[in-house]
Amino acid sequence: MKIKVLAWLLALCTVISMLPGTVSAAPVSQPDSGVMIPSAVGKLEPADVLPNAKSYTVTLSSSGNGKAELLVDSPARVGSQVLFLANPDDGYLAEIYYSGLSADDLIYMGADVIGFIMPSNRVTLQVKFVAAEGSEHNIEVYESSFAGEYVLTRNWAKEYESVLLGVQPYDNDGFDPEGYVWVSGAPAYYLFEDEGIHYYEIIMGSRNVNIFLCYERSGPFDITPWMDGDPNGATVTVSHEEAYVNDLVTVTIKVKPGYRLVHAKAVSYAGDLSFDLTPIGNDQYTFRMHPAGVELHVLMEAMDFNVSVTAGTGGIAHASVSRAKVGSAVTVTCVPDANYRVYSITGVDALTDNGNNTYSFAMPARNVSINVTFRKIYNPVTVTVENGLGGTASVDVTEAKLGDTVTLTCTPEEDYRVAQITGVKDLTDNGDGTYTFTMPDEAVNLKVLFLHRDNPFLDVNESQFFYESVLWAVEEGITSGMTADTFGPFAVCNRAQVVTFLWRYAGSPEPTTAENPFGDVPAGSFYESAVLWAVEQGITNGISAAEFGPNAACNRAQVVTFLWRLMGRPEPGLTEHSFTDVEAGSFYETPVLWALENGITTGATADTFNPSGQCQRAQVVTFLYRTAQISSAE
Repeated sequence: MKIKVLAWLLALCTVISMLPGTVSAAPVSQPDSGVMIPSAVGKLEPADVLPNAKSYTVTLSSSGNGKAELLVDSPARVGSQVLFLANPDDGYLAEIYYSGLSADDLIYMGADVIGFIMPSNRVTLQVKFVAAEGSEHNIEVYESSFAGEYVLTRNWAKEYESVLLGVQPYDNDGFDPEGYVWVSGAPAYYLFEDEGIHYYEIIMGSRNVNIFLCYERSGPFDITPWMDGDPNGATVTVSHEEAYVNDLVTVTIKVKPGYRLVHAKAVSYAGDLSFDLTPIGNDQYTFRMHPAGVELHVLMEAMDFNVSVTAGTGGIAHASVSRAKVGSAVTVTCVPDANYRVYSITGVDALTDNGNNTYSFAMPARNVSINVTFRKIYNPVTVTVENGLGGTASVDVTEAKLGDTVTLTCTPEEDYRVAQITGVKDLTDNGDGTYTFTMPDEAVNLKVLFLHRDNPFLDVNESQFFYESVLWAVEEGITSGMTADTFGPFAVCNRAQVVTFLWRYAGSPEPTTAENPFGDVPAGSFYESAVLWAVEQGITNGISAAEFGPNAACNRAQVVTFLWRLMGRPEPGLTEHSFTDVEAGSFYETPVLWALENGITTGATADTFNPSGQCQRAQVVTFLYRTAQISSAE
């Protein structure tokens, strides 16, 4: 039953000052320049009106089929709110021409009421009512779950025309004006309530409109999620399995990588209604429950990604497709050259070997760049003897494939031993001079090191200038290796090590004084006695009165000077040298001449001695060994 609405338009005008902050759509689109159909909608926020604000006139005129009326007195004070009515007859729309304002100044308030804030100048308004164009669309009202009555000004309208709906619930105290009236197909805005009647404005769109009045809560009705298209493209969760009419339902759609959301719709079981869900951010969407069960239709679409294949030396490879959707099957075919095989395929996870050199994978959510590596089935096996000294070595094959057993035979010369074999892992010593290993998937270059039985060091051999010096120094107790099987010949010697070598060579004599002036020479350190002895003998001093500098590197000039002083500072018979980097009168000039004369060392080149060059362990023990030979010869 429809209620009787008395003079609803008059009531609208009398209570317009009570309009809430609801928004409404513009009646028509923007016409040509100079004509204003407001595009801004919402609540008008007046500025502060100053006590001494001036007033300016506002004039309003109209033509055509409709009513235009200024709803405030003219003149109006600057900063005050000005409202006017532009109410077209059925089938007509309002065009507004203006001067003294800009388009942004006019705000459409709803119910054909337009407002603006009064500027500091005169304002002229002209309203022209023109016939509405476009097709007519029907308005249907559903009230099966509504406890009350309603009135609709008309049940049809053209696009952009306004239609008023009045709703009077029987229990007005429990009625939610923004919750129990649901409009599909056009925007609807709540205006106000007058004598128990709630007024709404509907701005017609380009299709039929359905109005659902749902004051009596009905249900609950089922909510069923459906995945249209690819079911793997997203996870969908719904806040309700069932809901009452007008309940707010939240749907969470987590889109998986490589997919995109095509649409998310709610469709009634009866099929008479379908609408998009409203996105609210964070992968969430909402809708108001329809007065019937609904299906949620989520359509996902897999995205295409590129597939590329590159192959190294030894074969070719290609993919079955150059682009593929996420989750689709892609096949890679590899064609090795003769004596080659597929070694590795990188660029994609979870690769399945199908046999016959074909491989497949499910397309991930990214571009795929596959690299195929080929390796020879048979790889070379070679063996060399380090430095060519101490024995011979051979292998039983010159090439082998992955998994083959290869035998290495080593034959040391008399008084030599096999010290080290490198180039392969997991070598088995058979105890008879042969060694075996399982061929890896790569070329093998074996290196065999033979050493004299008296030589414990892997980094010292007969081909090196310091070989005899090192063995002599170890035998004499002057120094030992840095480890059990390495001497470290190229490690730089520091001051503490050099004076210790000299002290041990001298027989490790006890210094005559126990007083240690050097704060950087710890008591009980291996070099404490050597440092005190060296200072007593005038072999060296500290780098200052309180510091010896034990960790400072020793250079060539310092080492030959220490040795010269150790030998008693002999005056060399040699008086000239060819070194451009040995300065006349320097502290080391005489020691350099002495060292040259006695063959302890030669220059770094024919014309340079390199006095500041850091001295290595092998050089220090060699200089000392040659000095010892001079001493024994005397």
